[in-house]
Amino acid sequence: RNTAYPNMASLLAHPFYREAIDRAAFKTVALVATEFSNVTWRDGLTTAEELAVVSEFRQVTEYLLNTYAQDGKTFILQNWEADNLLNLELFPDQDTWPAMADGLVAYFKARQRGVEEGRAAAGAHSTSQVWHAIEVNYNWGAARAGDIPVPEEWTALNRIVRDGYRDHGLLVDLCSWSNWSSKTPGQEWRLIIGVD
Repeated sequence: RNTAYPNMASLLAHPFYREAIDRAAFKTVALVATEFSNVTWRDGLTTAEELAVVSEFRQVTEYLLNTYAQDGKTFILQNWEADNLLNLELFPDQDTWPAMADGLVAYFKARQRGVEEGRAAAGAHSTSQVWHAIEVNYNWGAARAGDIPVPEEWTALNRIVRDGYRDHGLLVDLCSWSNWSSKTPGQEWRLIIGVD
């Protein structure tokens, strides 16, 4: 860990990132965002872990809204491929899956809360926006036989996004799909089926 950058906001303040984000051509900036705190959600979030996640996402949201207040940019803070983050196929004891999925739901709720708190703290003066997204990557609608190593009900789209909302009140600004299923020429139709 580089102590010069203790969190996402301090890293984004580095001239390397400032130069890239400052470019007028970049009106929408999607960032794969992960807190710098040591958080393990597979066994649920402790109160300290939840507060650390909320705090860091609040800080980075405030930083972006205040730093780019006059730039009219849209920032999307998202995870990398929730299904690969969850990796249920690596845990053969399926009795452990519900607790891990619930831990990931709690983690995403903390991220969303941090973004919402950051927006509230920054106030309405900014012309920029910050949104939180969950990115999924297993989509049974677009998959080829054998592409997805877990049952359909255990994909992040179903177990985290759908059931997380229904069972735990998970609300997020956006969902995105890492669509590798239709990357093969001639398989583009899978994109339409997957979105449907």
